[in-house]
Amino acid sequence: MADLGLLRFLHPTLRIDQKLAMILEETRQVLAWHRLLYLDQPCRQWLVYLLALMTSLSVREATTFCERFEVPPRHRQFLLREKISTARIAALMKRAIPERPSGLYHLLKDLSPEGLLHLMGLMRKKAGKKAISFYVTDWRHLKPETDGNDLERMGYQAGPLYGTILRCLLDARLDGLVHDRATERAFIKEHFSLPDQETTYGHP
Repeated sequence: MADLGLLRFLHPTLRIDQKLAMILEETRQVLAWHRLLYLDQPCRQWLVYLLALMTSLSVREATTFCERFEVPPRHRQFLLREKISTARIAALMKRAIPERPSGLYHLLKDLSPEGLLHLMGLMRKKAGKKAISFYVTDWRHLKPETDGNDLERMGYQAGPLYGTILRCLLDARLDGLVHDRATERAFIKEHFSLPDQETTYGHP
C-alpha cells in the first residue's frame, strides 16, 4: 500500500518512514516468536499490526482513522486504550526498566495480549524486549500458593487485609523472596501481625 501511495486513503498523515518500517518489522518478528510459544491465550494479530501502523498517529488522528473506516466501537475503544497505555509504558521503560520483576508486573498487568506484543515491537533495546518476554511467558500467570482459606486458618480475620497480604505475597513471589507455601507462611507472619499472637499462632 505504501509503494502504491494508498496509505493516504487510510489517513492523510500516514506514511511508512524508517521508524515505522522498523516497528512493523519488529512486530512481525514478535508475532512469529509468540506463535512458537503455543500459549493457550489467543492473540488477534491484526490488532497488533493495526496498533503498530497507528504508532505515528496522535490519539485524535487515530480516532479519525477508526471513525473513517467504521471500526466497531468495542474495537475502537480497545485500540485507543492500548495505544495510549503502550505509548506511556514505552516512554517509562525507555528511561528505566524496573529492576524488580514485581515492578515490571504492575507496569504491564493491565495490558492485553495484543498490547503486550505491540509494546515489544516498540522496544528498541533488547533488555526491554527480554523483560516483557519474561512477563509474557512466566510472570503474568504467577500466583501465591497461599489463599484466603489459608489466611483464615492462620488466624487472620477476613476483610481488606486479605487483599493487602496477597498482593504483598505476589510481589514477594515475583521477586524470589518466597518460593513455596512454607516460605509464604513465614513471610506473612513476619510482615503481618495477628490481632492476638499468643492465641492465634497456635492455629494449624
